[in-house]
Amino acid sequence: LMFQPIVQVSDRQIKGVEALLRWHHPSRGLVSPTQFIPIAEESGFIRELGAWVLHQACMTALEWPDSVMISVNVSPRQLEPGDFPAVVQEALRASGLPARRLKLEVTESVLIANHEANIRVLQNLRSLGVSLALDDFGVGYSSLSYLNTFRFDFLKIDKQFISAVRDREDRQPVFEAIMGMAAALNLPVTAEGVETDIQLDYVISQGCSFVQGHIFDPPLQADVLYGLLWRQDSSATAQ
Repeated sequence: LMFQPIVQVSDRQIKGVEALLRWHHPSRGLVSPTQFIPIAEESGFIRELGAWVLHQACMTALEWPDSVMISVNVSPRQLEPGDFPAVVQEALRASGLPARRLKLEVTESVLIANHEANIRVLQNLRSLGVSLALDDFGVGYSSLSYLNTFRFDFLKIDKQFISAVRDREDRQPVFEAIMGMAAALNLPVTAEGVETDIQLDYVISQGCSFVQGHIFDPPLQADVLYGLLWRQDSSATAQ
């Protein structure tokens, strides 16, 4: 696992971290998740792999300051058996991580396939006390009805909208429309893939609460992130 900070724009403090899976192959080197995740999903192995990620992420996050959340991506295939809440509960129990510090990120595809069953799973997850984020919003099968069907805690906007902003005159009407909708729903928004000062200024001007991207930090090794978080915490305590 690698870990990428999620920064709150109001004070530029790390408030969350996303766990990102990487595969270091002995002969192929670093294999992209875009290559192996689809295979894991097709074969069904994503359920075992996802459970491992969840356990490792929770164990790692337990060592961080109490104010920092850990975000873990969840595949629709993980929800299919209906037992995923028990998997989450076991990861929390085994690690000792408080449920309030775990954020699960799901995409809109969860609300398309096996709709009613997946809504029940999401409701059961919420009853555990974890937060739920709708990831990659604005691409694929985006629909406003999803936000009425199930009330998420966070909205995460796909990086393709941000990467298109290259100078200060650039505008992304769909992105701005999503931000207006999120404001009306009182949903905190994370913009991912922010890499430049121009992009940062733009997403802040549109009301994003959180930013994730190389402008602050790339995905980091656990020990590097650990030091970064505790230096931040020590600095905040000293003030």
